[in-house]
Amino acid sequence: MAAPVVVGMDRSYWGRAALLWAAEHAAAVGAGLDVRVTTDGPIELAGTIGEARRVFCTTPVRVRSDVDPVSGLIRASRGAAMVVLGCRDARHHGIGLGDAVPPVAAGARCDVVVVGGCQEAVLGAYHRVCVLLGPRADRAVDALSSAGRFATARRADVYVVRSTYSPVGQDDEDALRRETVALARVLPAEPVGIRFSRAQPHELVAGIDDADLLVIATDAELDVLARAALHHARSPVLVAHAPTRRPGVGDDRPASLQSSGRPA
Repeated sequence: MAAPVVVGMDRSYWGRAALLWAAEHAAAVGAGLDVRVTTDGPIELAGTIGEARRVFCTTPVRVRSDVDPVSGLIRASRGAAMVVLGCRDARHHGIGLGDAVPPVAAGARCDVVVVGGCQEAVLGAYHRVCVLLGPRADRAVDALSSAGRFATARRADVYVVRSTYSPVGQDDEDALRRETVALARVLPAEPVGIRFSRAQPHELVAGIDDADLLVIATDAELDVLARAALHHARSPVLVAHAPTRRPGVGDDRPASLQSSGRPA
């Protein structure tokens, strides 16, 4: 059976939204659902978990309690296909992120989806995935590969946005365009478009309003683009992580990209 989709939830609105988003994705990819709840809420949250069982009846559900949700989710990520959590927890309202989001997004060993944004995006109304790349190509393959897997499972289109942060000359922009087109070949199908922007990260992220999922790649420090995405995205955000390699398991990236772990 496929590795499970792990979801962290609590009694907040976004905790419930994360559960339903994760249950739908698990059903789409044929994976089990591993629900992690804080120790103060399993009984209270039973109704929402039951709703997920009814709506996505083909998804096996396992429920566990964690005293420390951050450690529990990071530990569970070692054997998971994806970790899903809401953008805010029961103690955070209005703006900002829940305390678990930055450490889980940075420290997980698999892709992490932070569910937030407008209702249309959370419900998958656009059928489009946006891959947001920074001015350098580092980690771009991880983001593109994760976007491709998600789009294939959910029958969505993919487009790429490349941010330069600051003005560049025509020669530099042409080089970025060639590099981005080459990187996009990692996708299982041609992207529906490639865009370039010189906006600041928070302005760029806030302007992406036609995607069900914003896919980024980052490192353990959560770079400026990742922080902007997590705080300002109008859709759920997928933070791509290179999959953990087990002995004897091949790399599904092109051979030219395997040796260094990043685009040449």
